[in-house]
Amino acid sequence: MVQTVGGGDGASPSRHYARNILRELSAASGGASYHDRSIKFLAYFSWIGWYVSVRRASFPGRGAASHRARAAAFRKFYEKFNDARFILRLHGTISSLDAALTGSWAGKYGDVPGVTSLSRFAASCMVLYHPAEHVAWVGWGAPGVVADPNRWGAWSCKFWVAFIVADLCCTALKMRELEKRDRCEEDPAAADPPRTCLVAEVRTLRFNFARSSLSLLPAVHWSLPRWSTHPLLKEPVLNGLMATEALVHAVQTMVDWRERN
Repeated sequence: MVQTVGGGDGASPSRHYARNILRELSAASGGASYHDRSIKFLAYFSWIGWYVSVRRASFPGRGAASHRARAAAFRKFYEKFNDARFILRLHGTISSLDAALTGSWAGKYGDVPGVTSLSRFAASCMVLYHPAEHVAWVGWGAPGVVADPNRWGAWSCKFWVAFIVADLCCTALKMRELEKRDRCEEDPAAADPPRTCLVAEVRTLRFNFARSSLSLLPAVHWSLPRWSTHPLLKEPVLNGLMATEALVHAVQTMVDWRERN
């Protein structure tokens, strides 16, 4: 009997790997979270392309004009990707309201003291965040329709700040619970869930904590009443933090994918 390498259908390991990638992308592409995550990555790395091109165009030389043209293209892509993210979040209120009512964001940590309450509070913040953001977006897109859209944007980000703080506290409680379970388990091989699962859970929570931490200062920046005229952060710092968060999110996605495959 001839054995095949890479599976019962005779496919090579590289073909199986390609199929797994396609299967993961196909499953993820149906989720709004995946759409926002990927477009966020494209948006902030378009901004990096703009920033680098502008810096290079500031040096005298024959290539300055081409760098300026490239900078204009990157900036346009950055703005269009950001618009796309606003549109994708139009239905965010519905899922947030469901989570606020059911406590579903607590997941399997619902029995951990404080997690369900914090999850409900975080979801309630997003119930308020999304409509305020939508009003601001309409005002930015159609000047004159909404009075002072920047104020609506600031209010939406106040709710975002509250969400981030609640999420950080919730993540910290989950991490403490997992560390407690790990310490209490005398036989790692008999752990329920297995210790390898605990390690993966802790890694995911650390990624989430890092991402929320990176988003906190930008959220505070946009929540201030005069954020557009008297910004707390300069654009390189602001978008540098957001680009780093997007990169961490991309790394988290790849690590999770490798863990499943």
